[in-house]
Amino acid sequence: MYAFAQRKDTTVVDEPLYAAYLETTNAQHPGREEILDEQSADPIEVLEEVLLSDHYESDLVFFKQMTHHWVALNLKEDYLKKCENIIFIRDPRLIIRSYSKVMESVSMEAIGIKDQLELFQQCKNAIVLDSKDLLTDPEAMLQKLCEALEIKFDSSMLQWKPGKRIEDGCWAKYWYDGVHQSTGFKTYKEEDFKLSQEHEELAEQCLPYYKTLLEYKL
Repeated sequence: MYAFAQRKDTTVVDEPLYAAYLETTNAQHPGREEILDEQSADPIEVLEEVLLSDHYESDLVFFKQMTHHWVALNLKEDYLKKCENIIFIRDPRLIIRSYSKVMESVSMEAIGIKDQLELFQQCKNAIVLDSKDLLTDPEAMLQKLCEALEIKFDSSMLQWKPGKRIEDGCWAKYWYDGVHQSTGFKTYKEEDFKLSQEHEELAEQCLPYYKTLLEYKL
């Protein structure tokens, strides 16, 4: 999201369906009430006035979405056919470690990999981008991504100023600490860490879906 926010031809929208997800599922996330105050909790209204809006002045609009938001709201796949879809995947163990730092409970739904595979199968032509590849060689992967999207690569996507951005949702203070300290893509390196037995078992359950998506990665 921060990479696309650097482009002068692009408007970035951060998780427009978050409030609708919280209202529909009654999920208890940090900043819940503030999110519900900031965004519309009506998914159809969000679809019509945000996702399908023709009022954006920029040439491109980038929506950062969470898989479990989309799936929980049971929205029709018709919208997905109206845009280019990027399925951004990551090693399940890394997702679980990050998620568990903020949330006490971690589930298959929250990790989203199974649902990502289902959305990929629905979209047919979605682009699969793996976090490891992006961090290993950001410039090369962003060039490939832009080529796949049929847009011109912009080198400004590689760096940004540290700190919060105007595009951030109000939940950024709970989730975006790492990216607020960054000025670009963190260099990838293998990490040795342990998860609880419960989380390791969840990671094992997620692994087949992740491996299937890897077969289609950019």
